[in-house]
Amino acid sequence: MSADYRRWLTLPTSVAAARPCDGLQSEAGSLFDEDVTGAWCDADGRGRAIASQELVLLTRYPCDEGHAAVLTIGRPLGMPIDPLLRWEYVRDPQGEFLAHGWIAEPWRGETTAPSDLLYTGWTNGNVELWISPSELDAAVYLRLGGARERWPRAVDPWGVIDCD
Repeated sequence: MSADYRRWLTLPTSVAAARPCDGLQSEAGSLFDEDVTGAWCDADGRGRAIASQELVLLTRYPCDEGHAAVLTIGRPLGMPIDPLLRWEYVRDPQGEFLAHGWIAEPWRGETTAPSDLLYTGWTNGNVELWISPSELDAAVYLRLGGARERWPRAVDPWGVIDCD
């Protein structure tokens, strides 16, 4: 069995001890960092660093050429991402993912907040992650600059698409 297959068959392990947040950068006017390896932190940037096992944000998706963004988080929030049950949420302003059936409802920019919307404290300096406990299975909310957007969850639990 190859190492790649073995990685997919391994259950997620606990996240390593958190290091203090550093490297958080806010770029005025930028919705997403071109370098998506930038730091994510909790406590609004004053707490611990969020590990890549807990949150991954891909921009210019698919294949670094598209117009969508995909946010993958562990469930519950703060747990490692499970490779077999993905919690992926999509920013799809051009409707490409909706047209392919990869999401069941459209992305919504400048949306109103549900009454149970909570700020997680997770940010990369430009983007803030917000959740609604009543909608978490269907969508998350992200604040980008002054706008609050609703990102629907990908339809398939194994993820959206692969560039290969």
